[in-house]
Amino acid sequence: METPAMEHIERERLYSDSTYRLQYVARFVNFKQEDIDAITTVGKQLVPAIDGIVHSVYEKLFQYDITKQHFLHVNEGYTGPVTKQDMVAESLEALSLDNPQIKMRMHFLNKYLNRILTGTYDDRMFKYLDYCAKIHTVRISFHSNPFRMILSSPQASSLLLFLLSLFAHQDTPDKKSKINVDYIHINALMAVVEEVLIGGTLSLNLDKDLEKQALIGFNKLIWIQNDFYAKYYAKESVAFDLAAYDTKNGSSKKPDANVNAFGQSVLPVLLGAAAGILAYVGAAFLKA
Repeated sequence: METPAMEHIERERLYSDSTYRLQYVARFVNFKQEDIDAITTVGKQLVPAIDGIVHSVYEKLFQYDITKQHFLHVNEGYTGPVTKQDMVAESLEALSLDNPQIKMRMHFLNKYLNRILTGTYDDRMFKYLDYCAKIHTVRISFHSNPFRMILSSPQASSLLLFLLSLFAHQDTPDKKSKINVDYIHINALMAVVEEVLIGGTLSLNLDKDLEKQALIGFNKLIWIQNDFYAKYYAKESVAFDLAAYDTKNGSSKKPDANVNAFGQSVLPVLLGAAAGILAYVGAAFLKA
């Protein structure tokens, strides 16, 4: 058996260059023009079913309080009626699919499905898929100073990472929406979306070759979309900063002396401050 040629992939760019990451994932799953052609050909026939697909997706989201709760508070772009607590309904039980905010969110999902089913798969499309992922997530940024300097120090322990994740949490760059959905729900929802796309495709009684190619194409597309979401949750970039991994020889680069000294001087202060905050919060909790 002949050994295939090996392509070099720059690990750091996978977490710093969105286009590079997309190109790698698309090539890895073999997302090709035949997939795109099948998606758009079948997608045009699925357009009349979009309203039903959207409704079934929101019915699923409303089956569980942990997913339904994200729609109780006012989302960005909503200008309809709210209660005095800035909620669109008094309770989860009172929140229905007929609520104006839910109608607005369903409209956005309708637009998304129209776009992926009938749109042109160019750079703008993939930027749109990236945007859709970005607005649902909040990311911890470890790439601004001084966090990069601290994390490159060998003294940065798992405890420090935990504390930083508590106290250095900030919105994803360029993100305006305050929506923050845990990845477990995003991942599960992608499976639901794929299921309804598969069901819709099978209901069209297509030519078997086209049907097969469309199902394969939808599967790849959903995984590509899922990776856009995963990018904003994944902590690999933190691990990369800690290890300074050298993809050429598999060894770790020795931290710069100035960075190391900075980490040694700042880490005790950060840990002490974090411990003090935790103690204060714990004391306040016990008094409550």
